[in-house]
Amino acid sequence: HNFYSQIGFWKTKLTELDERSNNLQEQKLFIQIMQMLCLDSDGDGIFINQMEIKVKMYENDIFPLKFGMDDSNRPYVIFSTKLSYDDFFSHNPSLNEIKKEKNNFKDVPIFYYESFTNKFSNYIEYISSVLDLYYASCVSRNQMNIHIISNSKYVGLTIAHIWQVINDTNISMSIRMRYLKLFRVLYIDSEPYLRISKFRLRVFMWNNKPK
Repeated sequence: HNFYSQIGFWKTKLTELDERSNNLQEQKLFIQIMQMLCLDSDGDGIFINQMEIKVKMYENDIFPLKFGMDDSNRPYVIFSTKLSYDDFFSHNPSLNEIKKEKNNFKDVPIFYYESFTNKFSNYIEYISSVLDLYYASCVSRNQMNIHIISNSKYVGLTIAHIWQVINDTNISMSIRMRYLKLFRVLYIDSEPYLRISKFRLRVFMWNNKPK
């Protein structure tokens, strides 16, 4: 591997979201590169890179986004940040109009999914890229990452949360389509043992015997 194909290198590029410096597109790019490194040309998982994501990010509690639902089953997204609550919103001022008040939730930036209208397309694209990374780290039945991504203790993409988002017509279609893919890898095609029918044919016929 060369330097630029290493997950660890791109992980160091992840920084705080800062709408003022217009870094959302750049952060989305770095996440997309890591997602790309987890998949081969057929869209199957590259196990060694998936495990690099686990070691370099997940085991260090580096999750760009986490998820949950409130008591009325409204799905929300949590932006991970080391900034204070107020500093996060000073860096991302447009989010002020859809933020939840601190006394309703923990002191972290939490947003109901339906709040992300087309006006917030840059954030929708960022959320979509993170969902793509979570998908890529789990595809091809990576049981360790599936456990982390689907667990409410870590990322929170539980089956109840995913089902709620898929069926909510007020949420961006781009996000709902990502959730459909996650539903498949986390809860449908997630068994650890590969069926015989999934193996590719590897029989080759020679026209002539070698002399």
